[in-house]
Amino acid sequence: MKELFLEYRYIIVFLVVVVIYALFEWQRTKATLYGLMLQAKRMAKDYILKSGQEQEEWVVNKAMIFLPVPIRVILNEDIVRRIIKWLFHNLKDYADNENLDDSYK
Repeated sequence: MKELFLEYRYIIVFLVVVVIYALFEWQRTKATLYGLMLQAKRMAKDYILKSGQEQEEWVVNKAMIFLPVPIRVILNEDIVRRIIKWLFHNLKDYADNENLDDSYK
């Protein structure tokens, strides 16, 4: 077992580093996407973006520009769109739960 570990130690260390980097990058990516979603909502309130579809398109287009290069290499526009929808629903659920919790106070 020890020989096996010593033989593959560089691969194991590399995989650990990649996983840690991916976790940090995912947090930064989520923050970027949430910021873009909030900006799109502000633009909708100012009647710049008129529909939800326009907001989604705007966020996807900006995300493809602002996301870090390693993320853009891995994800295409369709996958980014699905991630944005998933994050939007999570954000909406979170906001609904916070409003529900505030009503009981």
